[in-house]
Amino acid sequence: QMSLAEKINIDVKNALKAGDKKLLAVSRNVLSELKNLLIKENLERDISKITNGSFQKVIKTIVKQKNETKEYLIQAKDHEKIEIINYDLSYLEAFLPKYLNDKDTENLIKKYITEKSLEKKDFGKLMGILKSNHSDEIDLSLASKIVNTLLN
Repeated sequence: QMSLAEKINIDVKNALKAGDKKLLAVSRNVLSELKNLLIKENLERDISKITNGSFQKVIKTIVKQKNETKEYLIQAKDHEKIEIINYDLSYLEAFLPKYLNDKDTENLIKKYITEKSLEKKDFGKLMGILKSNHSDEIDLSLASKIVNTLLN
């Protein structure tokens, strides 16, 4: 099965062939970040050696940077660049796991609290359980806010 990192490589090639400037810009951006990761972690120059977990960390970082840039662009009312960034974000977010919404996240947390009769002092324990069992399904920073409200 092809890794997520290898899919990016294919997107770059396809964008070049099709002359798709938007796709080329965003996929090339990701590819260069992946190459930086290879260099940093001494993984030869082989993109297939990047795990999906590492890949998603790279994507999350780029998404965070793009969202920060987008805030400035909104203030500057630069609609042309906002459109490009929205395109980039929808491309990038497709590679990330789909998180449960707030309500479902809360229900999942409530289930653990009830099942394991957890209290305030168990914050770390509960976050540990969520991290090891559900890090692909829930946004952990959201989860810690919810846990804080529910555990008392």
